[in-house]
Amino acid sequence: MIQPLDRSFGGSQAVATCDDCGHSQYERADYERLSSGAWQVNEGQVIHRLTKSGWSNVKGKLRCMACELKRKAELSEKGQKHMGDNVTELRQPTREQKRQIVEMLGEVYSVDNGRYKGCESDVTVAEAIGGGCMFGWVAQVREDLFGPDGRNEEAETLLADIRQWRETADALSVQVHASLKKFDEARDKVLALEKRLDVVLKAAGPRARSA
Repeated sequence: MIQPLDRSFGGSQAVATCDDCGHSQYERADYERLSSGAWQVNEGQVIHRLTKSGWSNVKGKLRCMACELKRKAELSEKGQKHMGDNVTELRQPTREQKRQIVEMLGEVYSVDNGRYKGCESDVTVAEAIGGGCMFGWVAQVREDLFGPDGRNEEAETLLADIRQWRETADALSVQVHASLKKFDEARDKVLALEKRLDVVLKAAGPRARSA
């Protein structure tokens, strides 16, 4: 689902949450002012940006990249089963591939934190093993033996940085608005003094204005 953020200080972001695992991330978004005065986030724009980064929006259900990869893997396995037992057998990982998956997951997955280290993922593990290893196999072994979350440390770090810099930007926005208010007050004061001066000079006559 997509939720708007407080626009009190001119923010232009929304929060996208995976409907399967609950993973959330911030995305830049435009807002439209409704006739009621409320602001409505442009969900289509947010979904477009998410799908470009690997998310999916199928029948109104929003999934992060990890959950979408898992869904596709499950669909692929179901499709292979319908094609016959011989084909299904070919699509299963070998004993050696399973051993390699477990060995690599032990190096790149943090059981304590329930996530991948660095930028690793089911996809990068499958690619590193090679030999036709499928990321769906990696996801299955990960969920069975290590943990249910396909996110990685880098993504968590980026989300934390986004939240921190958003708070900084909001604080700076408050300062800017306050400075602009003082500037407007000072400008109005100058205009008021100039008008008073004009009145005084007109009352004094031509000699005062030329002095």
